Amino acid sequence: MAQSNFVQTGKASFYSDKFEGRYTASGEKYVHEGQTAAHLTLPFNTMVKVTNLDNKRTTTVRINDRGPFIRGRIIDLSKKAATDLGIFTEGLANVKIEVIEKTEPAGNTGPSKNMTPTVKPETEVAKPSVPAANSNVAEGSQSMFFNINAHNVTPGGYGIQVASYKESDNFLRMVTDLKENFKLEVFVQVAQINDAVLYRIIVGDFAARQGADTQLEVVKQAYPAAFVVDFKKL
Repeated sequence: MAQSNFVQTGKASFYSDKFEGRYTASGEKYVHEGQTAAHLTLPFNTMVKVTNLDNKRTTTVRINDRGPFIRGRIIDLSKKAATDLGIFTEGLANVKIEVIEKTEPAGNTGPSKNMTPTVKPETEVAKPSVPAANSNVAEGSQSMFFNINAHNVTPGGYGIQVASYKESDNFLRMVTDLKENFKLEVFVQVAQINDAVLYRIIVGDFAARQGADTQLEVVKQAYPAAFVVDFKKL
């Protein structure tokens, strides 16, 4: 379930005309007149209140896609939602997003939530059957890191990867458990690989490889397939 106290601020953008009728990452078709949006990590069908901080106008949208994949942007809005907020002519706006609730509409075609964690190399990640229709997938902007509060961060040392997922709904509880159990910073890397979105769950940011190797033995007691990664190479 989405966190009901989730609040995030940043830039909002909106879908361009060419994405009308294309499939989103949830399997639904994007419709300009729908009250929908794309977010990198919030579960599909999460209801979000969006406030334009420049003019105080608000609207409510349902998350049904992944993105935007451009640093600094936190949500991509349908054209209808962008018009509601008065940002259609501006293109970008400073916004605050707040989770209201998560719903499961009838006939939901989103991915199953019963997936299990995997630590397979990224080259083995299969493409989804329905690619995301997000308008802001830009070359050179396909990988970002977030902490447990969904803030964009830049870890620079060594971490311990414990799992990777192809759908964000599956790792939200794990992230909270990792933070409580190991008392280390938890990072989620959102990477786009061949049109698929991969979420890597990584704990710790150690300045030296030795520190990560030492902590790895502790982490492996709960996650035997965990391994050390160099953040600069991800």
